[in-house]
Amino acid sequence: TNGSINTEYTFTLNVTDLPSGVDNVIFLSTFDFPNEINLNSSSVVDGQAAITVSTSYPTDGSFGFLWGVRDAGDPQGLVLGGSSVIVIGMESTRSFTLDSCGDSVQSNNTGVGSAVLDTWDISAIPNGVTFNIKGDFTGTVSSLFNI
Repeated sequence: TNGSINTEYTFTLNVTDLPSGVDNVIFLSTFDFPNEINLNSSSVVDGQAAITVSTSYPTDGSFGFLWGVRDAGDPQGLVLGGSSVIVIGMESTRSFTLDSCGDSVQSNNTGVGSAVLDTWDISAIPNGVTFNIKGDFTGTVSSLFNI
């Protein structure tokens, strides 16, 4: 959090414990801004491969960063990946309480370029309840649900 606009940020993607026989991997990475997909090849040495990717952000906000890696010699095999949320500027926090089953709560985060973390207290809900979470996104998707 609290990153700065127009500052270059560099991320190192490192995979380890790759199986023998994997000589090269292809890394795929994408940032919300700019919205482009980067493909980078890397040799595997002692079961490891790594690349670095960089970007800067022209506005405050929360931005997604997704990455994946696959065996360059087998497009159907060895797929790994991950994601992060990068926050540029100040992050604000809102809290909500869901007290009982059947409640419906809408957080209404409509600020484009805003970085808002919503925390939901579900401690009063019994174990085994299924949640119906709906996200209405316009433009760039920069929201993640963690339950």
